[in-house]
Amino acid sequence: MPKFRNDDICYGTDVEKLKEIQFLIGKEYLAVIPFGTMNPKDKHKFNEDDKLMRYLQDRVKAGDEICLHGWKHLDITKYKIKDTIWRIIEAKSYLERALDIKIKYFVPPFHLINSEIEHWLKVIGLEVLDGRDSEDLDALAETNQQPAKEIFYYHWWKTDIDKLKIWLENYQKNCQS
Repeated sequence: MPKFRNDDICYGTDVEKLKEIQFLIGKEYLAVIPFGTMNPKDKHKFNEDDKLMRYLQDRVKAGDEICLHGWKHLDITKYKIKDTIWRIIEAKSYLERALDIKIKYFVPPFHLINSEIEHWLKVIGLEVLDGRDSEDLDALAETNQQPAKEIFYYHWWKTDIDKLKIWLENYQKNCQS
């Protein structure tokens, strides 16, 4: 069974679109940006969005996995390692308290990471999920290509629901043959 990861969930996320996509694909990894939005200068926190908080709490109860997607949507490789790791620890702790869960996975923004950051993430108990282990579901749905991997990531804000439906139907047919 394929695994899906929804990237870029943050304050202001369209929860109705999340529900529509989730209905099609079932359980998934939800990569959450705790501080700010897709605009790194934004100062909102994800849990200031009541509708999003209720949705995430419901998804946790349903068995979805919440992942940390940076502290903001920034290239983490451009910061000093000490600053990066402390910000990640702070964001992880904040997300865990807000949702009363244990965070196990880290999804680097833009899929940018280096070996030093990856080492320290392991030290603090986070496994990295990034583009090395997955394929872009939006790109596959756009071209209606079959995948080479079993893990797919997508961005809720750019996913075309109709193309996703067609791709999922074709994917299921190919899996059955």
